[in-house]
Amino acid sequence: MTSLGEGALKRVAWREGTARRLVSRFVAVRVRPAHRGSWRSKSHAELWLLAERPRGAAEPTQYWLSNLPAFASLRELARLARHRWVAERDYLEQKQALEVGVFEGLS
Repeated sequence: MTSLGEGALKRVAWREGTARRLVSRFVAVRVRPAHRGSWRSKSHAELWLLAERPRGAAEPTQYWLSNLPAFASLRELARLARHRWVAERDYLEQKQALEVGVFEGLS
């Protein structure tokens, strides 16, 4: 991804934070994952490889693979990749509210 150069990076705002818009620089390319073995009759489908490289970083700091369609926008890819944190936080809040962490099954 670093071979694409600085010009390939696009500034994307993925959501509104509490104090400001959350923004970083992203690049996305279509890739076909490699596979082992010649037994596989056909190769894997193309996926998006998304990389985030914050300003000041020498190289990308985060990578994601996505099976979104080829016409997906860079903004949509970045928004969904970064949305994972929100989903994880919501899951932990619900787990604590329902006290699932201390649940013991009795038979």
